Amino acid sequence: MNETYLQRSRLYLALGTCLCLLTPSKSDAANSGLDGFGDLFPDETLATGKNLKVTRNELDQSYIYIKANKASQGIVIREADRPQLEAQLLEKLITTKLIIDRATKAEIKEGENFRNQQIKLLKDRLGSDAAMERHIIASGVTREYFFKQLFEEGAVKAVIQREVKGNYMVPESEIRKAYQENQAAFTEPQSIRIQRIFIGRISPTTGITLPEKMLKEKQIRMEGIRKRALSGEDFGELAKAFSEDPLTRLRGGEVVVTKGQTKPEFEVPAFRLKVGEVSEIMTIGAGLHLIKMLEHRPAKLRSLKEVEIAIRRNLEAKYLEQKLPAYLDKLKAQAGVKIVGRL
Repeated sequence: MNETYLQRSRLYLALGTCLCLLTPSKSDAANSGLDGFGDLFPDETLATGKNLKVTRNELDQSYIYIKANKASQGIVIREADRPQLEAQLLEKLITTKLIIDRATKAEIKEGENFRNQQIKLLKDRLGSDAAMERHIIASGVTREYFFKQLFEEGAVKAVIQREVKGNYMVPESEIRKAYQENQAAFTEPQSIRIQRIFIGRISPTTGITLPEKMLKEKQIRMEGIRKRALSGEDFGELAKAFSEDPLTRLRGGEVVVTKGQTKPEFEVPAFRLKVGEVSEIMTIGAGLHLIKMLEHRPAKLRSLKEVEIAIRRNLEAKYLEQKLPAYLDKLKAQAGVKIVGRL
């Protein structure tokens, strides 16, 4: 399915991130050293309201974290952009606090459950606690702050679901209409199912191309593998024995390749293969590739039943997008929010 169609359906999930990303805990401030300055100089209050207070130290923390996070992505925030960014951060700090203040015990629990689930998923994906720690450091935040973001993302989503979405149900007619009007988004592009054997030409430790002697040895090895495949040996077993791709080797080198998502020098000859045919040896990028065609899959329109949930979520997110501004304005009015400090 076309990924762009689903972007809106992630809106209320992203709200948790974009709103909660900016609210540091007291311990975060202590870790940064900003609390020390707070002991020497009064912490300026920037915004007040019922059960609400946002300080200069909190805003500075938000700015530091955003700047570090962007830097980890190779994005530099110019000092000239700071006033506009701080105004946006202050608004999000206010909004986050107002939403979290409305969370029920059950929604707090949802936030905790969401945090724990995301931590487990991240740890499973990265493979270890140490790898997760490196990931968190690279994002420019402390471990405690990172976990707090996840908690607040879950809690904010739960509050918005209850107070903004409520009992709203997407009409079935709107789902059918969206399906008819966005069929290109629900069409799976042409793809192929292949088995691939990969032998690397670059050192995995140094990233440098291997010496010429080793390259010749690998070329001879791949030529021998191809001969065995052409003679009728099981290609999947050959992949398990010889492929250097750890992601596909254990499943016999099997992979699905979607049209338009790989390099032309690989895609063009691959898609031309007939079912059962073994390719020539291809030298592409980091290594040698040998593939066997298993199946050609033509472009296919997914049924309404297959995509109904995605469409429903998309339309729910659109509904939330329309309702959220008024909801947030109402929260600020009820809390009597006042901007009392200068940015």
